[in-house]
Amino acid sequence: MRLVVVAHAETTGTRAAVFGDVGDLVDEVAAPALRTPGRWWSAPEPACAATASALADDPTAVAVLDDLRGPDLGVWAGRPLDEVIATDPAGLATWLTEPGAAPHGGESLAALLTRVGDVLDGLTWPDAGATLSVTPLAARAVAVHALAGPPASVLHLDVAPGAALRLARTGGTWRLSALVPPAARVAPGTRKGPRVSGVPD
Repeated sequence: MRLVVVAHAETTGTRAAVFGDVGDLVDEVAAPALRTPGRWWSAPEPACAATASALADDPTAVAVLDDLRGPDLGVWAGRPLDEVIATDPAGLATWLTEPGAAPHGGESLAALLTRVGDVLDGLTWPDAGATLSVTPLAARAVAVHALAGPPASVLHLDVAPGAALRLARTGGTWRLSALVPPAARVAPGTRKGPRVSGVPD
């Protein structure tokens, strides 16, 4: 059984490195360079739903799965990285080095990894496979779960908006079989801004 996991397309928030981004899409949604199985699930974030609707053969059939959501980032939610660096540098340093910590008062990276892993392992997926639309940070958690990596590995992957993963499961074991970067497509009149590498989206 195969899963394709698509990180939602770029938003106003990912361009500004906003924690817990719920911004609107700013780019056209480019189809990933992977075949996407016909049945779709989406995380509840607006950008995830918009990405799934743009790519699914039947947007009305996309199912929302709340446990695929990105992490609750507590008091950091909606705040840009520069602001968190300025106001809570110790908390940010802890969060970046201790995956079980939640200095923002929300959900730790370890808890995100457990929750997303429970979805992957617990749901009965179609034999023909499925496609999931999630946040870039949730996509990192998916990849780490497939690799059976430690929670700290979530911040050692860089899954850009619009990138896609392909997973395969045999005998209850997941494998990460592909990680494909996003297609370079932007909407007319927009300009690609700088992206902060390694910062969670």
